[in-house]
Amino acid sequence: MDKIIFLVNPNAGNKELITNVDAVSRRFQEIADKIEICHTSRPGDSARIIGEQGACADLVIAVGGDGTVHECVNALAKLRNPPLFAMLPGGTCNDFARTLGISQDYREAVEQIIHLKERKVDIGKHGDRYFLNFWGIGLITQVSEEIRGDLKEKFGRLSYYLSAVQTLNHQEAFNWISKRILPLLKEKQRWCWLETALLSEG
Repeated sequence: MDKIIFLVNPNAGNKELITNVDAVSRRFQEIADKIEICHTSRPGDSARIIGEQGACADLVIAVGGDGTVHECVNALAKLRNPPLFAMLPGGTCNDFARTLGISQDYREAVEQIIHLKERKVDIGKHGDRYFLNFWGIGLITQVSEEIRGDLKEKFGRLSYYLSAVQTLNHQEAFNWISKRILPLLKEKQRWCWLETALLSEG
């Protein structure tokens, strides 16, 4: 393998991983001739770096949470010949990494990547955006958007539940019909979308 690019989100929740990313990257010297570490400073940086350098890399490793992974996947999907993609879970929840069985201990996750067991994963697309294990509208997206950074840093995964309770207090119902999901529904009803479940308001 010639080149590995690390895309590091310094604001990710796992501060121990972020602090030790230089030492972690040296572990990959046995499988790559060149290693480049890129620290992002704002949303869109990972996508820009992948657009500029992704075609020249053999492996891109996202160091961060689900938001970092989401941005990287959207950028990689636009490349004609995308490199391999891996992640070191450094976020608060790391939902996609958990789905794949990637260890939440970054030391163990490093060894999983080092052994390069490739796995093909389907990606979905809605409009011009790609997604991996989750697509949602309504309450779940509002909860994620309105979560406070200080609560996330202090309470970790619990902060999402706190944000959900706060969001429910001013959540407004909306009409939404999917011909693919509800092909037999004849009349419009009021629905809220929460993860993969359709919950009728009655």
